Amino acid sequence: MSKAGEPFQWIVDHIDFDGEECLKRPFSTKEDGYGICWFKAKRYRAHRMMCAVAHGPAPTPSHEAAHSCGKGNHGCCNPRHLSWKTPKENQADRVAHGTAPRGSAHGAAKLTESDVLAMRAEYRPRVNGYAKVGRKFGVAPSVAARAILGQNWRHIGTE
Repeated sequence: MSKAGEPFQWIVDHIDFDGEECLKRPFSTKEDGYGICWFKAKRYRAHRMMCAVAHGPAPTPSHEAAHSCGKGNHGCCNPRHLSWKTPKENQADRVAHGTAPRGSAHGAAKLTESDVLAMRAEYRPRVNGYAKVGRKFGVAPSVAARAILGQNWRHIGTE
């Protein structure tokens, strides 16, 4: 266990880190891989604190501390890898890095990749429509339609 103030002091001590490799904090992380840091009795994610100390405050409250390395969930706090981005920009980076949960890896997914492929194979307009296919797989017709049409689950392709 670290002493009070040590995690924040570590950030201050490393704002001039100029290495290209990821810089991992020597303190504990949450289950999602990100570290936390307390400052003036308020809890922050460590990479967000590093971004603020190294690059100034976030332009807006909705801006996120984004990682150019794609290894934020591994505890990277390299100030050269961090910048302020909008949630949309940060999500686009996650997709580009391959770190965004997609398909059945997403916590809210009700289908698997094999389910979607099977749905696409079974769908026949006016014979085996979205409602019928959706019922078979336990999802609403609108969910089935978006999966079949490739509006969702694009990463597994369409036929």
